[in-house]
Amino acid sequence: MARGAQTFLFTDIEGSTRRWANGDAMAALLVQHDEIVYGATLGHDGRVVKHTGDGVFAAFASAHDGVATAVAIQRAASGLLLDSEPVRIRMGLHAGSAIDRDGDLFGLEVTTAARIMSAAHGGQIVASDPVRALAASQGSVEFIPLGAHRLKDLAEPRELYQVSAAGLEKRFPPLRTLETVQHNLPVQLTSFIGREEEVQEVGGLVRDHRLVTLTGVGGTGKTRLSLQVAAELADRFADGVRYVELAAVTDADAVPAAVAAVLGIRHEPGQPDAVRDRVIDQLRGHKVLLVFDNCEHLLGSVSGLVADILSLAPDVKVLTSSREGLGLRGERIAQVTSLEVHNDPESEAVRLFLDRAQAVAPQLAWNEGTREHIVRICELLDGIPLAIELAAARARVLSPEQIAARLDDRFRLLTGGSRAAVPRHRTLEATVDWSYRLLTEHERRLFERLSVFVGGFTLEAAEGVGAGDGIDSGAVLDVLTGLVDRSMVLAEQGQSGVSRYRMLETLRAFGFRRLSDSDDVEAWKDRHVAYFADWLERVDVFGWDLFESARPLAAERGNLAAAVEWAQQRGTDNVSGLAVGLALDRHVNLGDPHEALAMIDLASSHTPAGDGFALRVRATRARIVHALGRITEFLAESSAIAEATGGADDADAVWCLSRIAVVHAFDPELDPVDGRRCQLAPSNGRIPCPTASSSSPFKARPGVPFGQASPERPRSCWSDRSRSVVASMQRL
Repeated sequence: MARGAQTFLFTDIEGSTRRWANGDAMAALLVQHDEIVYGATLGHDGRVVKHTGDGVFAAFASAHDGVATAVAIQRAASGLLLDSEPVRIRMGLHAGSAIDRDGDLFGLEVTTAARIMSAAHGGQIVASDPVRALAASQGSVEFIPLGAHRLKDLAEPRELYQVSAAGLEKRFPPLRTLETVQHNLPVQLTSFIGREEEVQEVGGLVRDHRLVTLTGVGGTGKTRLSLQVAAELADRFADGVRYVELAAVTDADAVPAAVAAVLGIRHEPGQPDAVRDRVIDQLRGHKVLLVFDNCEHLLGSVSGLVADILSLAPDVKVLTSSREGLGLRGERIAQVTSLEVHNDPESEAVRLFLDRAQAVAPQLAWNEGTREHIVRICELLDGIPLAIELAAARARVLSPEQIAARLDDRFRLLTGGSRAAVPRHRTLEATVDWSYRLLTEHERRLFERLSVFVGGFTLEAAEGVGAGDGIDSGAVLDVLTGLVDRSMVLAEQGQSGVSRYRMLETLRAFGFRRLSDSDDVEAWKDRHVAYFADWLERVDVFGWDLFESARPLAAERGNLAAAVEWAQQRGTDNVSGLAVGLALDRHVNLGDPHEALAMIDLASSHTPAGDGFALRVRATRARIVHALGRITEFLAESSAIAEATGGADDADAVWCLSRIAVVHAFDPELDPVDGRRCQLAPSNGRIPCPTASSSSPFKARPGVPFGQASPERPRSCWSDRSRSVVASMQRL
């Protein structure tokens, strides 16, 4: 993956969708088209990166070659006909850097070239100012100024030029930029980063449906995405796009007036019904896209007005952004999630941080010293764009390492947003608090209580921990559904097929802060501990199949760790059971015997000696010690377990010795025969284990074979399950 300055060329056949009505002829035309494009591109030392529908994307090391290729294609294509109608190709040129990923090129400059092409007309070549600056010395080509134009990225205008040469058309209609569309979309002072797939997906929904709502937690970029989608689709609406910002509107009756102001309708104040009627009259018969932003605090008023508009103005489409849907028939919901985060400079979250941070700290770079901390910042902030931008603003005075270290108190650190932003977007806490205050009283209570979970939870867990003190267990599902609808809790499909829920860490931190301000935070943490201690008993972590028993533990890893920590602080008797569960997860699911040993030793220190549970803890420890390669310690632990099984219930004894036998069966350095020679001593009914010797890890002692009855322990005391396990051990 590498960056490099190049010139990018995008081509497209104008009106190709309509031409596909004549499928065979259009297919033949594309063959001719490709021959022309490939020939011109290769002839000027370029490469075709890929096909883009009915056009191509090509790249050149030289701007001169890119311009010369475009001119050559236009000249060669001038004779192409389909159904006796000339075929016209539009082209866009731009120069800059790009990421090369497996032969494909990505990046903002590539996207800009595509947008320039989409602004051009058939037969026209349009180039950006960087291309003109690099290729202006090409004497046979003229660059005709077209002025500054806003492309569909909503950024500040760009200077564009028409490439003119002998044999090419010179007169064209105005470019298809935002200047040629009726709209009030605001200029964006920062670049639009990532979300390329979401723009296409939401754009497709708007094309196919009349009402689309973007939902998501505050700060995920719903507004920016809705503006970008509107810009992309602007030329599809003959009567334009209108953006209605509702963040500053506090009176529900003022919503029609806000729309009227955008449409230029004069009205008398204090008459919402009359204003509503005038708005609908104005929209009726016009093909318009209305964009309603920040609807969550005015849902009733907005949904009522939108329903009337869709019913009485059939050519209007509506795109809204809100923490939850409007709840109207035919509405399509698009969930806006956090940006992707991974250890890559082209990760969306990392790109956003670097772009915003370098605006205030130009010296900041992605390198071995910063990459770990930048990724950590993005992970800690859940990939939330607003949070990342607020963190990046601190790069003026803090290094990425310092920013990451201070995110434990993220609400104190992430302040000082743009003065031009609405108040709730100036600090991270204000953004979350805005959403919190829109919740019902029961939703607030449950939201706070659910903050004790770490890493997600099931409905059963939410009911077990969050119910009580005003919220019945049967009502938890409805209240939780409300939190999901309002984007305060995320619902996901677990690997087991059971739905799981989780809170973004930023929301969880806010909720826990609110819970900690109350007097009963300890009670809810105690309930969390008690629930998972009981849950471990129900999932049977000491089952016969160790790997199957450990499987459910992975999903609750964070909860188990939090429960162990709190149980230790409180000094409860749940520490041992919780620590065993965490130890098995570390050992089996994560393959980390060092951490597993620390947890099993913690469990041992809180387990009274002499009962079956203590015995199973010791057997589990023996397996972990063996995984660490400490064979001598394993053998000693095995012998000690064998000595201790005399007073244990038969099922505990069989479970422990089967764990030891399995180790012998699969370790080539140990003797599987010795492993199954664990036996019932006829003298005292105990279940001894062979002792170590110089010639063999174990030396068998005579006696009754493992699992066979002795006078002190008749066979009838063995359960069917115990006998089957013993039999399976003897077959090893």
